[in-house]
Amino acid sequence: MTQSVLARYDDGAGDQTVTDGANMELLCFRVLDDAGRTKFLAINVLRTEEICRYAQSIRDSMVSVGRAGSSGVVHGTFSHRGNLVAAVDLRAWMYGVPHDEYDLYVVVMAGSHSMAFLAKSSPDPFTVKPGDWKMHDLRSNPLYSGGRSERAAEILSGPQKGALVDIVDLDQLVSDLNPEHFENRLATVQSIASKKFRKILLVDDSNTARKQAARIFQQAAIHDAQVFSTPEDLWGHLRSIGAENAGLVVTDLEMNFGMGGEGLIRKIRSDPSFQGLPILVYSGMLDDNRRKIVAELGANDAADKGNPQDLIDKINLHALLRWRLRKEEAFLKPRFDAGFFIAETRENAILRPVLTFFFHVRFLPLFFGQSWLF
Repeated sequence: MTQSVLARYDDGAGDQTVTDGANMELLCFRVLDDAGRTKFLAINVLRTEEICRYAQSIRDSMVSVGRAGSSGVVHGTFSHRGNLVAAVDLRAWMYGVPHDEYDLYVVVMAGSHSMAFLAKSSPDPFTVKPGDWKMHDLRSNPLYSGGRSERAAEILSGPQKGALVDIVDLDQLVSDLNPEHFENRLATVQSIASKKFRKILLVDDSNTARKQAARIFQQAAIHDAQVFSTPEDLWGHLRSIGAENAGLVVTDLEMNFGMGGEGLIRKIRSDPSFQGLPILVYSGMLDDNRRKIVAELGANDAADKGNPQDLIDKINLHALLRWRLRKEEAFLKPRFDAGFFIAETRENAILRPVLTFFFHVRFLPLFFGQSWLF
């Protein structure tokens, strides 16, 4: 009997304390921690839309919110370039201490919505290139004092060299601010149509995203699935089970370290034994440009992280198609082999009638359909 997806859920507890190979450019900005000291937070620079001054006119126009603002995490909503965005106090969310002395906001793409992360200038936000920082897993660090961040970036060069920057888990933030959104979407997920395909492998560096994926698989009655916290772990497992035992790979693109989602796709596609393996990108940033990147990398499709049913529909489509292609290949290969053998001996008077028979038999499906073959 197969083990449940939740039982095989990988929470990343085995991650190394320090992980080299950071592949993402970071945008870092300043807040104050629970003791009022300067603290830098970081997000993927690709999710950043704009950095603006947090003027008094914006505060005056702020519309209060309900429960999400009761803890001070969301100060309210305001209009930014015609779109309504939520002003999020990351200090309140990360460290449990609300604050109001901000003079900047960073507009960030979070799922299908935009948020404005409140920040302080002096110093202004700055970027850190891949290779100029390395990852620390805070959960296994004896100096970790709590908070929402599970991973931090140590800056290796520049004016902030040596600083430890907490990396914001946007999947967790969105889930915390609106938990009903995922639960309502999850409740509508339908069981998958077919059980005939092989194991589903998913990788995401967000602990929240992995937990949600495991629950989606369970809701859809996909029991032969496994989730991983790093692309390297998935790649190692994929090589150990081989192409014949893998049904489909699901990967996030915006992972913080190691080979990343793009590197994983390239590695799979460069291995001849995995050429036919379907790859599905699972991302919260699926604009037209990202979908173009997905196609150029060689992935088969992409699913929206904010829509669990979209993930299941895409898995069903591509994994079932792979199963059918395998079935057809298993049926046709020996017949093609027989045809080549006959072609090589077509001058043999004894085998010539057999060749003629196969030539005419191939037209039978036109009259009787495919069912006569099975």
